[in-house]
Amino acid sequence: MVISVISVMVALLLPSLQTSRESAKQTKCMNNLRQIGIGMNLYGHDHGFYMWGIESNTVASWSYRISPYLGMTNGDTFAQGHNGRSPIVECPGKSLNNGYLASCYGVHTRIFGDSTLPLTYPAPYFPRQYPFDERASEVMMCADADQNPASLPRNANATIWNMGGGIMATDFVPATGNNVVDCGDNSEADPAQLSQIRFRHNSRANLLFMDGHVGSFGRNQVLERNVRITGP
Repeated sequence: MVISVISVMVALLLPSLQTSRESAKQTKCMNNLRQIGIGMNLYGHDHGFYMWGIESNTVASWSYRISPYLGMTNGDTFAQGHNGRSPIVECPGKSLNNGYLASCYGVHTRIFGDSTLPLTYPAPYFPRQYPFDERASEVMMCADADQNPASLPRNANATIWNMGGGIMATDFVPATGNNVVDCGDNSEADPAQLSQIRFRHNSRANLLFMDGHVGSFGRNQVLERNVRITGP
């Protein structure tokens, strides 16, 4: 009888415990993004422009370059291997165990630049000048993104651009600013679905905005005004 009662209590408590664990992971992820935002802005203040999203597939991506601004002292390039990254760039809610510290966030490709974009994506590919003041409270800087599978280059998921049929490659239009963006299939285990936002926190994703604040978004809450910007 006692065992039966305990079993029932455990069954009742497990969903609540799971929800609490997921909430804690989401909160930690949001804190990670806030620190990334501070690091990005410190870099921009120091250099006059934002760091590269992807400089090249042989040098570094932002998740390496930001390391000194996140308390790392052992370098900021691929020469350091995966240990050149700060643990802050790894989301606690990641679903793949890569066996190494993997970046789980992606930055806005038209703000941070990406030298490896497909030829169909319009130039220029280089980072924007600091500060970015176009609707800073609306435009995302960085977000939950696909993890980097071991079979792909370490830059594979560094920038976000592959959404809405290439809508991020086009300039912002106020008239369509409230249209929902097609964020894709978002399978973490699918290497073909790279450079997209991932909704890994109870079907929600955390987005960091250019003004430094972080928000939680459902799949149908990411709008064109959050991802489309103007100009080169």
